[in-house]
Amino acid sequence: MRTARLLATVGGPECVVVLGNDPYGDPLRTQHAGRITPAMAMDDARWERLRRGAMRVARGVRTRRACAPCSTITSAPGWRRRGRPAPDGDDDPSLLGLCFDTCHWQFAGGDPVEAIEQYAGRICTCISRIARRYIADRSCREGWDAITSVGQGVFCELGGCRLVRAVRDALSAIGYAGWIVVEQDILPGLGTPNESAQRNRAYLSFHH
Repeated sequence: MRTARLLATVGGPECVVVLGNDPYGDPLRTQHAGRITPAMAMDDARWERLRRGAMRVARGVRTRRACAPCSTITSAPGWRRRGRPAPDGDDDPSLLGLCFDTCHWQFAGGDPVEAIEQYAGRICTCISRIARRYIADRSCREGWDAITSVGQGVFCELGGCRLVRAVRDALSAIGYAGWIVVEQDILPGLGTPNESAQRNRAYLSFHH
């Protein structure tokens, strides 16, 4: 609620509050990043607790702070579950949308464009960056954990990848008009965060 209040004060009702877990808080998912299987997913009872908790937060944010909440899910099994109706009907996509993380979807072997088309009615914000396929493949072969994969540069800057334009075109095709966040890991050799951000912005401006 504190975060939602701050965002609403600064940016008004168009702000988005993203609900997400600590990315490295689950040892199993950290160890198997990029190769999560359905067998590693939460069981139905845990998933239902998560869903109900997220909906409770979403209702509080929407009614008290006038922000638009959404949840972030980075694996295909989670998206399939999140995209299906709740058993009790308490699953309003206008109240709780989905934050689509293109790089994690790609890292796990998925096609971001297909996912955008499939979940068009639920996407409320998009995190746009790309995964180097050859590093992702090596990560899977050698069993790297998430931190090692990031340190090896699996998530690279935007330049030189056709997928960025394909994602942009897919979002445009579904009439998406929400936030797109360009997230970037800064590794040795990339310079300062500001320099990396400038390169990403220049790429997006050139290919707009």
